[in-house]
Amino acid sequence: MIKKINLFLIKTNRPLFLICIVVFGIFLNVSLSLFAYYFLETDFWKENETSFFLSKAMEYILVVFIAPLIETAIFQYLLIVLILKHFSYRNKQIQIILLLIISSLFFALMHLYSIYYFIIAFIMGLYFGYITLLSEFFRERKINIFISVFLTHSMINFVAMIFD
Repeated sequence: MIKKINLFLIKTNRPLFLICIVVFGIFLNVSLSLFAYYFLETDFWKENETSFFLSKAMEYILVVFIAPLIETAIFQYLLIVLILKHFSYRNKQIQIILLLIISSLFFALMHLYSIYYFIIAFIMGLYFGYITLLSEFFRERKINIFISVFLTHSMINFVAMIFD
């Protein structure tokens, strides 16, 4: 099943690829958040309240545009793409897995509001790393990771801000 999904995402056209990864990313994030809320009785909104003195418009700009852009540049582009392109390890598969884990771990550490939020951010970091690999290395018609990962991350944050 996973191989079929990978093959579909690798061969599909760009607009459908982007729609699929964004929709699945939102679904994954909402599912993980609902699981934590209902089964672990964790209220992220109370735990994640910020004391910034920002207007709502500035908060939207920061959370929906600026944070995903910076995080994509650091955690997906620098930690995955540049290392894979410029440093070669004997076993490429192990290198990819290690880079995904390291990138996701740093991404999760940036979202260390609670242990549950850390776990969800780690899983989402793995998903963003997966999108990065598909976009940059495995698709026949490459898609810039800033389009694929940034768009997905931005839309996930946008949906979260709507329900906040």
